[in-house]
Amino acid sequence: MVDRIWEIGSGRFGARSTRQTLDNAETPTFQRKRVAAAIVLNAIPLATSSNGALLLTWFLEASGLPNRYSLVAPRFVAHLSHLCTHKLASQSLMRVINQREDDEAQRIMLDALLDPEVKVLEDVLNDQMHGVALVHKVTGSAHLSDERRERLFARVKEAIESLSVKGVPAYRKLIEEVGGEYTGPPPGSTPPPPGVHHPYGGTRHGQRGSPNQGYGAGAGGPYGHAPPGPHAVSPQFQRRGPLGPPAPPPPPHQQYHQPLSLIHISEPTRL
Repeated sequence: MVDRIWEIGSGRFGARSTRQTLDNAETPTFQRKRVAAAIVLNAIPLATSSNGALLLTWFLEASGLPNRYSLVAPRFVAHLSHLCTHKLASQSLMRVINQREDDEAQRIMLDALLDPEVKVLEDVLNDQMHGVALVHKVTGSAHLSDERRERLFARVKEAIESLSVKGVPAYRKLIEEVGGEYTGPPPGSTPPPPGVHHPYGGTRHGQRGSPNQGYGAGAGGPYGHAPPGPHAVSPQFQRRGPLGPPAPPPPPHQQYHQPLSLIHISEPTRL
């Protein structure tokens, strides 16, 4: 396990069997520390793997080893921009930040994230999906001191100002969290794309029909046809021939009674 921790941990069954072995009470402490050291050395690839993240989670939350947060924090800092915008790796970063057991590890992570010269924060905020969500989680963390929180808020405001995204809806919650001024449109006021037809007829920018009029009846139909009459048969209920287009409607019911003058009535036979 120590020599091939990445190969074993990247697999579904290998990661789970390794964790069960580490959680076993009969596993010696020295052997558990050896595997933990291998997890630290391979923290970057394990953090970005759905199976390997199980081993890293065990190391941070269940191993109980001293200084475990300070061991992985320097390794995360070297690839912080990539890990902050990764869906799985960002969860491991938040485990290092959302803790008060090792204050040094939290300081290392925040100093690297808020460094104005390296501009890691600007790179992270450029990712509107995972990067903005991670920064928003960090700003809302209850494990930060007041001094670090004020420094974080000021740095986030500076980064948002430099990126000129104060009017982008994806940054609205983050801007409001740090006390900034959001200049974009209010929620729910984004105009719909032009030319989109409403399912009951017409378009979002034009006339809207009634549900009883059929699709496109309010605006003459999607192809400009007139609305059907009150007794028109819907296309899905028309009779169709075996190979051709829909068959014409049947003719009206005719009375096939013969006149009485054409019917021969025979006289009853007399006995």
